[in-house]
Amino acid sequence: MRARRTLICLWLFGALLSPSCADDPVATGKSDATTTSPSDVHSDQSVDGVEATFDGLSDADTTTAPDTSSAQDTTAPDTQEQAIEGAVTLYETRALEVAELDTGGLGATFHAPIPPATPIATVGTCTITATDPGGNPFDTGPTLDAGRVRMSLSTGVYTLDVAPTADGPRYQSSAPTTQDEFFGPGEAVSITVSGGSDVPSFAAQVMAPSEPVLSAPAWSTNSAAHSKSSPLAVSWASTGASEAVVSIIPLVTFPDPGISAGNAITCVVPDTGNFTISAEAMGYFRADDAMFGPNAALTVLVLSKQTQTSGLTTVTFSVTASQTLIGTIN
Repeated sequence: MRARRTLICLWLFGALLSPSCADDPVATGKSDATTTSPSDVHSDQSVDGVEATFDGLSDADTTTAPDTSSAQDTTAPDTQEQAIEGAVTLYETRALEVAELDTGGLGATFHAPIPPATPIATVGTCTITATDPGGNPFDTGPTLDAGRVRMSLSTGVYTLDVAPTADGPRYQSSAPTTQDEFFGPGEAVSITVSGGSDVPSFAAQVMAPSEPVLSAPAWSTNSAAHSKSSPLAVSWASTGASEAVVSIIPLVTFPDPGISAGNAITCVVPDTGNFTISAEAMGYFRADDAMFGPNAALTVLVLSKQTQTSGLTTVTFSVTASQTLIGTIN
């Protein structure tokens, strides 16, 4: 059950950043298994900016580059030779009427730049993407080593450490998999990245957004179906966050809630409290596996984020809150 809810959270952030969610620490795109890890980085450079990071120290080992010739110096260089992108994310999502979809967590991933996937279509600020219920459409593959990521919150101190998996190293969270609530509105979230063999250290602080309470449409598990040939007006309580993501994800509710095969609509907009998904964009919606009950999850996600750069490494720190309505589209 938790894995299916975690996949839903990934669809909520995918248009904005490369997050990893809770106990499923992965992010957007696909990695090339033959990509060589960047050289060892040792950085004493301070990073400007305040918005969100994970604080802590790492015991991660520094690995020297393999010797490919007898004359080669195997000591890792002190300068970074490859661009690296990272994402550190804390999130909470609430689903009205379907408590099984409530979830929260934190994650991190660091990788070489990944070209964005080509969507099925783009309509204004909205993109249409095919879903993959059996997989993770935002998986960047194995993470690079940035050391320990640590987050200090009112609910506790949580860490993320690189751990081996069958699919390569991934960041694993210390937070209980059953924990859904992590922060309060306006809370200052302190995060540090200790730095590892691939990524330098970072530190930041971000203000957690309030939950974007939805007021329209008047969807419920028993409401009348919305025609996908009509625009859909969405209203929520503006939180003053950096951005908002309005998403419609095809949903299967039986036997367990989760993503259905079909097409998802994701719109990145200012957090003004109002946005209308056009009839053209709505026309792309498709839910192939929804045989019983409602077939769509409408979510508004708001986020506070900060992007920091040190050398060739760029890391985005994000704290997100979202609310979801369940309804039917035909």
